[in-house]
Amino acid sequence: MRKIKLSIVIVHYGDIINLCNCLNSILESKSRTITEIIVVDNDEEETIQKELLTKFPKIKYIKSKGNIGYGAAINLGVTNSKGDYILVLNSDTKILAQTINILIQELENSHQAGILAPKLLNNNREEYEQLGSSELTPLRAIFSLSFLNKILPSNPISRSYFKKPIKDKKPYEVDVVPGSAMAIRRKAFEEINGFDSNFFLYFEESDFCKRIKEKGWKIFIVPNSKLIHIWEGNTPRTKKIKKIFEGSRYYYFKKHYGVLNALIVEIFARFSKWHGLLILTLLLALLLRFYRIPQNLIFHGELGHNYLAIKNLVELRQIPLLGPPTSHPWLSFGPLFYWIFAPFLVLFHYQPVAGAYFFAIENLILIVINFYIIKKIFNSEIAAISSYLVAISPLWMDLTRQSRFFSLSIIFLYPFFYFLIKIIQKKSQKFLILGFFLGLSLSFHLTPLFLIPFTLLIFYINKILELQKTIRFLAGLLITQTPFFVYNLTHKFEMLTKFVEWVPYRTLTSQKSFSVSLLYDFITKSFITDSTLSKILFFLLLAIILNLTFKFVKKTKNPISVTLIWFYFGIITLFIHGNPPSHYLMPLYFVPIILLSFALSKSNKFVMLGFLVVITFLNLKFYFSKNWFYIPTNTIQKNQTVPYQLQNQVVDFIVSDAKGQKYNLQRKGFSDQFEGNYAQNYVYLAWLKGNKPSENPQNLVYTIVESPPDISIIKNIK
Repeated sequence: MRKIKLSIVIVHYGDIINLCNCLNSILESKSRTITEIIVVDNDEEETIQKELLTKFPKIKYIKSKGNIGYGAAINLGVTNSKGDYILVLNSDTKILAQTINILIQELENSHQAGILAPKLLNNNREEYEQLGSSELTPLRAIFSLSFLNKILPSNPISRSYFKKPIKDKKPYEVDVVPGSAMAIRRKAFEEINGFDSNFFLYFEESDFCKRIKEKGWKIFIVPNSKLIHIWEGNTPRTKKIKKIFEGSRYYYFKKHYGVLNALIVEIFARFSKWHGLLILTLLLALLLRFYRIPQNLIFHGELGHNYLAIKNLVELRQIPLLGPPTSHPWLSFGPLFYWIFAPFLVLFHYQPVAGAYFFAIENLILIVINFYIIKKIFNSEIAAISSYLVAISPLWMDLTRQSRFFSLSIIFLYPFFYFLIKIIQKKSQKFLILGFFLGLSLSFHLTPLFLIPFTLLIFYINKILELQKTIRFLAGLLITQTPFFVYNLTHKFEMLTKFVEWVPYRTLTSQKSFSVSLLYDFITKSFITDSTLSKILFFLLLAIILNLTFKFVKKTKNPISVTLIWFYFGIITLFIHGNPPSHYLMPLYFVPIILLSFALSKSNKFVMLGFLVVITFLNLKFYFSKNWFYIPTNTIQKNQTVPYQLQNQVVDFIVSDAKGQKYNLQRKGFSDQFEGNYAQNYVYLAWLKGNKPSENPQNLVYTIVESPPDISIIKNIK
């Protein structure tokens, strides 16, 4: 029996028509070499064995254990082969006459050749522009496989990487050849133990050729041998394939150049126009949030109370189990804000401006989170539009400037939204994680409570409301409330008992109302400050909401449908609550943003750009005026805000006038019905300046009277 010289290994996945065409082309190529043909079937379920062996009875058929990846399948085929040379082919290739003969002759003539590759042609028998390449290094990847190659397509580094065909008919040396067709010397293949099976698909040829070269073998392209390749005939462009491509790219650079270089390559390679827009959005958001922070610092009694509590906890070296109090003295929020913000406040030496910088940074992070979560749920365009709208939104700008702890609640609603969508689309079973993120959000404010029945409703609508899944969801939520339960355990469950009693009482006795003006302000200020366009925008968004409701009412797994139910459920809950303050709308903040972004993405691009340009111009005009960045700092504002500069002047006078004596401090003005007359901001500043008011009765009493636009101090000596 004559010895087999050549083993042709073909990996099959999905497309039997191309495979049959490939096999026919091999049989018709008139090879003079004794050849065996091995087909490795990489399909997960369907088997082509019977059909294939009926048409081609002489081939060797091997069924892999599912789709094990291209490189691993090649290794499986080679393990079961006998030839001195191995010709690896994609199933969507066609061998032309004399191709095999020429490759085998060159391998026998050139003992240094480890790999030879034919010239690749398309269906029209035209040469592909790139047949081989230099070694794929991090620098070449950055300039050749990223946006830089689109901006600078003729840059010298890309030119040195991509090898264009040489007109000479003699074989010429390269570092890497396409994996679609390569003739390999068995000795060279075995020296490096074949393909690295960690490459499921893509970049396996770059790794393979690099290791071949490192063993001293040479790699050539042989122009006289030709082959037709129907590029990516078997590989659809899907998110899954993109993920595999990116994973293989990262693994290649991590394997050969280390983690740091791999990460740098990934940053450049994954950078797209949408990332460019995100960076521009962040730069604009950075300007709008950080410009004149000290001059426009908001500091009031609630913030003073929070900072004093943190100061006391740090001094006493205590880990709190409760956080800021609610408007009900007997109930407090979770302690996460104190845990997170305390180091930041200490870093700023307890200066109140720490809060403004903290929440400006938090809002920038939120814009990034918005981009990536919305991108995963919807697409890059909606993510970019929504992130830009958040960046210039008056509502979100005001949320940042207010520096109130509950704004952190929104950050955790984004991953909650993401996991909810994945669960109802049956792409995830992470019910515990879903509850965990909702619980984190509830640690900063209780308004997201309505999302518990909302989630159960979504489960019911999508037929996943099962006891075990519900328990996992609620368990995840309760885990985050551990400090609250520990506190109640040590205080006879007093706070928890009152809360359980209060919820039905509040629900049943509250005056059922929801101000249309509150909804109007919420929707319009999500996008614009201009009163002329506000009405148009309000009715436009209502029309969009109604239109989307009719379109998606039956598409219960669609993210837009879930967003609409979220909106309606939130409004109904706030109506039941009765006459809610504006910040109770916080769990709904991203809903108008998403809905308008979705509508804009479906509109004419000129309409979308025109809308964004107009609201950007009007909002910037508002921000760079006496209404926002250049607010007068010598009088109380119409909204009762006392400028920080004025507060400092008042406290400087009191501390100086007291001359080290103990004194009491009182306040008369907006919200003075709350604990401590809502004067904790002045108390905090007095502590910073070295003479904190006494909590015990003193003969010396200062009363700060805030009566817009003026502020005065009454000194009383008993």
